[in-house]
Formats: sequence, structure tokens, C-alpha cells
Amino acid sequence: MGFCCSKNQVETVPLNPSNSLCINESNLISCFLSKDKLSSLKSEIDEPMVVIDKISLNPLGYSLVSNRVTSFISLIENMNASVSCMEGMMERQGLNGLDLIIEKGYIDLLKYYLPIYKSTFPQKFSSLEDSETSCSYPHTRNSNKTPLHLATERGFLEIIQVLNTYFENTYTPEKYNIHHVDEYSGENSALIACKKCHLPIVKYLKEQCNADFNLKSKRLESALHLAAFGSNSNKIEGFDVVKYLIEDVGIDFTFQYEETLLILNDLEILKYVEKKLREKGICCSKEEVEKKYSITSYKVNKAVFLFEGDSEFTVGAISSIDFNATVGLMNGSSFLESDYN
Repeated sequence: MGFCCSKNQVETVPLNPSNSLCINESNLISCFLSKDKLSSLKSEIDEPMVVIDKISLNPLGYSLVSNRVTSFISLIENMNASVSCMEGMMERQGLNGLDLIIEKGYIDLLKYYLPIYKSTFPQKFSSLEDSETSCSYPHTRNSNKTPLHLATERGFLEIIQVLNTYFENTYTPEKYNIHHVDEYSGENSALIACKKCHLPIVKYLKEQCNADFNLKSKRLESALHLAAFGSNSNKIEGFDVVKYLIEDVGIDFTFQYEETLLILNDLEILKYVEKKLREKGICCSKEEVEKKYSITSYKVNKAVFLFEGDSEFTVGAISSIDFNATVGLMNGSSFLESDYN
């Protein structure tokens, strides 16, 4: 399937790269998707009509990326717009319509489009096809994250619920799989939700999906380490996530507990974790750990870890946390960009 060649000129929409495109406030849809114009151009409904950020889109594609649910449905049901043509056009430009819907949290579009997409491209939902193409994204997207992982980062609980319910008791492509583990970070949806301190998602993944919260990332970060990090920017939900992990999930909070204390900054969470450690017979405070690993302490101990390779202390004893985590979702990005890190 290829592009439908149009004799009409494609409208180009210039964008300031420093600003995000506010699709919902754009009046382009009224210009290009008006009832009269669609009636006269029904035979050309699948052809490119607009270029945004060098991405060519036909009316159906534009309705998708702009989250125009009514227009999207009308184009398919009343104008016979081709899903295959739209997806083919996007695929040639390194995009996927369904993935965009998931990444952007377009819940109403997802509910409508997912069954249509699956019936149009059944081969994409087979284990053979999935093993060959899963998590194989074009270099232009510059990411190894799945659409579901991005939705988890952004707190789109309803998106996760729809996907989990839809694929229940059937084969789930890896990029839509709750239990998929990112091959680069070693994180699954559970760890990502903890890192972002999205409590409703954490609860849903545990109680409805039986997600693995005991998994360790490639940096040996536990769910608690990541939640501790996330709590520094989301203190309210951060405390609730930390408490939920310890009391409901039953995570081993003694694992690299010194690192947990060093990461935490919120006094309330620190007091709670220190109290739980004391209940396990571990009497330790953040101040004591900081003193233990301070530069002064290094000098007192002759810094043997640097010069003699002594095993008493190694830099690896305190693994690094991803301080490049996503902040400011969609900040200064175009409608096609995602928060890859």
C-alpha cells in the first residue's frame, strides 16, 4: 500500500520548533474537514492534505493526531476513509496511529480504533509477527520505549485498563503488554509507575494485573528505590506509593536500604522508612549514612577504595538513579514527539 498521489497542493503548516502545537485550538480541521469540502473530495479522502513538522497527513490521520473523535469516526463510517492508507502513510514516516493514540492518552479514540486496527492488521497481533517487529522503532523516533510504557509514565490509567482488558485471555503484542521488560533499562510497567509515583496505576498493576514489583532494573534499582526518587518531585503520592510498596506489596525494603535513605528527601517519608527499618532491627538514619559515605569519611579511611581497590567500600555499593527521568510532559515539543529518555 502506498501514498495516494494527489493533484491538489498539500497545505504546509510551519511550526515554531520551540513551541508545542496546540492541536485542539487549531482551526485547520474546519478548513479541511468541512462537510461541503468532504462531499466534493470524497474520491480523494485518503490523500495527503496537510504537512505538520514535515509529517504528511490525510484527513483521517489529521483527525487522529488532533484527537478529533467525531471527525475520525465520521471519516471512516460516512466517508469510507481507509485505515490502511492512513497507517501506510504514517508508517513510511516512522509513525504508527495506534501507538500515537496510546502515547497521547486519547482514550475515546483508543476504545473506537483498537478493534478496527486489529481487524485491519491481524498479522500484527500474531506471535510470529510480534517476534520480528516488536519494539523495533524507526530511528527518527529515537526511543526503545513501548507505547504502553510511555502511557504509564504519563499516568494514563484508563489507557492501561483498556489495553489490559482488551487483550485478556488472548495473545498480547509485546509493546502493548503490561509485563513487558524494557531491554535497555530493565524496567517494566510496575517500576515505571513507581518511579513516577502514580499511585492509582501502582495499585491497578498490583491488584488487577499481578505485575512484578520485585523486578530490579539494569542498575539494580528496586521499586522502592525508584519510588523514593519519584517522591522528591511528587511528595504527596510519593509517600503513599512508598507506604503501599512496603505494607501492601510486601517489597523487601531492607534491600540496599542505605541507598533508599540517601535518595529520600521528604522528612515524613524518611521517618516512616527509618521506623520500618528499626522494626527489622536496623537502626540507621539518613544522616548516619551521609556521614558514613562523606568525603571526610573517605579521608579518615585513607580512601582505600580509590587507591588500593579494597572491598570495604566501592562506588558500586550505591548504584546510580536515573536523574534524566522525564519532566514536563510535552514541554516544548511537537504533537509527534514523546518524552523519551
